[in-house]
Amino acid sequence: MQQKTRLTKVGWVVASLVILSGLFDVITFLILKEYRAFEINPLYILTGSIVFILIYKFIVLGIIAYVLYYARNYKKDHWRFLMITVSVYLIFAQILGGISNLYTASQKPDISQAMQPNEAIQTYNIFAILIIYLPILFTMLCFKLWQWSYKIKTTMED
Repeated sequence: MQQKTRLTKVGWVVASLVILSGLFDVITFLILKEYRAFEINPLYILTGSIVFILIYKFIVLGIIAYVLYYARNYKKDHWRFLMITVSVYLIFAQILGGISNLYTASQKPDISQAMQPNEAIQTYNIFAILIIYLPILFTMLCFKLWQWSYKIKTTMED
């Protein structure tokens, strides 16, 4: 039997913030072309194109939207929780990216100060692992431990 769920106002706010923070990051990146040498995103470094970043962002947003809105089975609560968690960290990372773009432009650094591609990718990976992936992993571990620790009885009516 399926439990009916729907995205609440808070869910729509989270989804909207993901989109708005993504636009903020992308717009500051597109406008400040002369500072793209300071970009540390591996997709951009390896391809030299923002197209792959945009495709990746749309795929992630699509998955988040699908799981939050269309995954209605009670047993999939951990996926909805994961998508909310990913959304919060994505909002944080995208706002940080946009602020970083603006900060770099305000400092007007010499292009020669930009990191080498290998250094930039390593910096990105360390940031992503320590600030995004590990906290999400620990959050999901806590959620699963909570879920396994309590028996939840539900009553469902047709």
